[in-house]
Amino acid sequence: MHNKEFTSETMASRCSTMILALLLACLVMTAQSTKYSLHQDRVCDFRGTCKTKADCAGICEAAGHSPTRVLCVPDPNGGSSSICCCLVA
Repeated sequence: MHNKEFTSETMASRCSTMILALLLACLVMTAQSTKYSLHQDRVCDFRGTCKTKADCAGICEAAGHSPTRVLCVPDPNGGSSSICCCLVA
């Protein structure tokens, strides 16, 4: 058997790996939480379901919003479908 000795280089490498993993986890959590900011900041008037941005043009126009200032975003309430975001700001 071959026993590895722990050196300062291997400890530093493990520490760097752990810090990198923690940083990536923070970035993922931040990215996940930003989908709620559209809802909380009242930037969107959510209307109807969509698959693409083009699906939202008519829905938003019928609601009195610009048909070009639209987004198709994941449901901020955690639903499985996407919904239209009619931009109001």
